[in-house]
Amino acid sequence: MARSTPGNITSCEYESDTYTNIQPDKTLSFNLLAIFERKTDQNRPFPLYIDSSETNTGIVRGNARVFVELLDEDVMKNRIQENVTVHIDHTVPDINNMWLVRNKNRELYVHNSRDLSDMVLEFDASDPHSGIYSVEWFLGTQLNTSDIGKGYLPVIKLSANKTCQVDQHCYCPYVGSCAYYNYTVKLNHLVNENTNMGTQDREYYFTLMVTNTAMLKSVCHLDILVDASPPVAGVVLEGPPGGPDIDYTSEDHVYINMHGFIDHESGIRLYRVALAERCLTLEELRNAGNASIVIVYKTVNPIIKLSFPNSGLFYSSAVAFNNAMEPSIVVCSDGITKDTTPPMMTNIILKNGQMYSGLWCKNAKAWYVDKNMTLIELQQTPACQKKCKHHKSLGYVGAFPLQHKAINDNDTSEDICSRSPILNNESVIYLPSDKIYLKWKTNEPESQIRDYVIGIGDDKSQTDVPLVRSYESTHGKEFFHLSYSGLTSTSIFYIFMKVINKAGLSSVVVLGPVMIDETSLPRITETLQPRINNNGIKDPEKTGNQFTVL
Repeated sequence: MARSTPGNITSCEYESDTYTNIQPDKTLSFNLLAIFERKTDQNRPFPLYIDSSETNTGIVRGNARVFVELLDEDVMKNRIQENVTVHIDHTVPDINNMWLVRNKNRELYVHNSRDLSDMVLEFDASDPHSGIYSVEWFLGTQLNTSDIGKGYLPVIKLSANKTCQVDQHCYCPYVGSCAYYNYTVKLNHLVNENTNMGTQDREYYFTLMVTNTAMLKSVCHLDILVDASPPVAGVVLEGPPGGPDIDYTSEDHVYINMHGFIDHESGIRLYRVALAERCLTLEELRNAGNASIVIVYKTVNPIIKLSFPNSGLFYSSAVAFNNAMEPSIVVCSDGITKDTTPPMMTNIILKNGQMYSGLWCKNAKAWYVDKNMTLIELQQTPACQKKCKHHKSLGYVGAFPLQHKAINDNDTSEDICSRSPILNNESVIYLPSDKIYLKWKTNEPESQIRDYVIGIGDDKSQTDVPLVRSYESTHGKEFFHLSYSGLTSTSIFYIFMKVINKAGLSSVVVLGPVMIDETSLPRITETLQPRINNNGIKDPEKTGNQFTVL
């Protein structure tokens, strides 16, 4: 009869002493001396049949107790009465959790050194019916051999009348004292016997023989492979499984891929992977609490999905362990940036484009926009504050170039804010022809720019798919030139300027409405003629500001 056990235990079976011991569905006999049958000089068997209805001795099934009472009487009517309790156990001991241990790592079946004396074998052995009588082990180069070493382990029992506590590795059999069930085989003595040195990539065999008090035996075999070489390190990449390595993302998670880690002798057992703000050492990967690590995982899968704790630049560190728990060298990625801020276009210049001047408001602060679509900072006078208190900004104006010299004069700022209208969604940009030439700068402190695309639509809502002219790539250049757009003076259109970074984030600036006027720009006939000097806009005659607002 064989017992299957998980792991690398090749086989388990039991042996038994058939003399006076019961096996399932067989007869149990007690050999009693018949003292009055001296003529035969033989032992008289007293049978006790299992499941017998023809005897008054009762039914014995499995593990049980049998009370036997003997009454002998001679011719003189002298009587001798004796009784005995017999415990029946026809099940073999249990052997479980048989493996090597090293550095708190269990379930190892590969040794990491040619020196076999460093091996430590652990296993559990127990018998809930009659208890363990003896434990014997053998280690050999072949199955069922002991040419390397052998020995006995003591069966440690608790003191009489003591029971197992919750945190103790012990059990209490039906018969006998409570005992510990975990056993450890240490092989230090192999050095003295000069049998401790093994061979790389060779198997060695442990054999355990555990006997219970009923003299029934369990025998288990465990094969151990020697692998003294570490795994070969590969590479660590961030990106979707089967896809390219990525350096930027806007997602909350990232796939980390371990490629090329290999161990020819025992194979890869597990990986330790970390996502941190720097590359980590092997010690830090083994003891995560000793380093400022963001996240560390142990996995058997070469692909793992980890979540970013926040935005910023992170590095993936990975180490592979073979089945002897020997580590490879630590491999670090080239880093990945989690970016949640979309790129922004700034300093947009539409060549030859003009619009009526006016005020632009942002955060209740007023700016002056001249006819060439340039921003000039104003002083925040009462009139400027009043104008911008309840007005929403015209978004794209914030991407216009900013004049370095602000208007520092309060009176001029007050007068401009009092007389100038606030630009709104109906403020038109005029072009003298259908030629479109754009250039710009980009504000992107975290990720790199993937591309810029420019499109034209007849409605400002067409940011996804412009209908007049589809998005056209600039191939990463910060300018766009369209010599002939085909637009006429009767057309009102919008220019869509989209920038996409390598994290997949994008933003769109919508210029418009735009019209083509091949004559001249209309003029607002206001008597305002400012002149800008180092101190701002001044009127040298002091007779009131007079300038034309275009």
